[in-house]
Amino acid sequence: MPNDVQTEELVASENYIIWISHEPDGEIGYHMELGQVTVHLFQEEWTELLELMQKVPGSSDDLITTEDFAVSISREPGEETLYYLELTQATIHFFQDDWDELTDLIEAAREEIAKRQ
Repeated sequence: MPNDVQTEELVASENYIIWISHEPDGEIGYHMELGQVTVHLFQEEWTELLELMQKVPGSSDDLITTEDFAVSISREPGEETLYYLELTQATIHFFQDDWDELTDLIEAAREEIAKRQ
């Protein structure tokens, strides 16, 4: 059976990549390669992740949520701030520099998708 899934890189940073797949049924899949972890998202999940990421900047809360996802932030005095991206099947933690790289990459992906529409 031939592979009918077409893939293309959307955006990349030094350590992370976001790419999309065009499935035979017309669905677009969004994939984030975050080091040794790859997150696979359907369109609805991708949209929800974008919604979540828009809530984080400027929030003084240590827990920011959507229906299915969350970002929790550990801000201990004298310690580096840690960000935890909580997805349906996994929680991934990021140091500040890594979080900044991820958020910049997601924003670049948002802009690239907007240009293509």
